[in-house]
Amino acid sequence: MTVYELNLVANNYFENKKQDYKDKLSLEYYNAMWTIQWLGKKSQQPEPLNKILDNLYKEKEVMTDKQMFEKVKMLNKMFGGEEIIINP
Repeated sequence: MTVYELNLVANNYFENKKQDYKDKLSLEYYNAMWTIQWLGKKSQQPEPLNKILDNLYKEKEVMTDKQMFEKVKMLNKMFGGEEIIINP
């Protein structure tokens, strides 16, 4: 087997695993929908399945240092922390 053929087999294996995971997730989603329909409230409906599956393998954005610092400041305020500014 050449390196190219091995790469094709590996990519095919990875795609099959992704599809199996999506199938299992879909089954669990529909099971949850039936459970909510019989036991839950209408306000407890989950997001649409297509939206969940589309966002499953998207690349995550990498935050810059400034974005991360702003997020930490926002979370600090949300949880009741205070901002102390120290000027050297």
